[in-house]
Amino acid sequence: MFWDIDVKTLKNKNSDFVITRLAEKGGLDAGRWLLKTFGKRRVKNIVKDSRNVSVKSKNFWSII
Repeated sequence: MFWDIDVKTLKNKNSDFVITRLAEKGGLDAGRWLLKTFGKRRVKNIVKDSRNVSVKSKNFWSII
């Protein structure tokens, strides 16, 4: 999922980036991890406001 960055540099300050990337490109396991790690409300708010998440993914996350 993070082929273009050094994952060792990811910290909590990059949580919006992590949520956005996994919500768009991740599978079910990534989605479960997102919800467990960041909580449903935070994930839905980040996905809703992101320009880097497709309409299809936004619709999926709005149902969750």
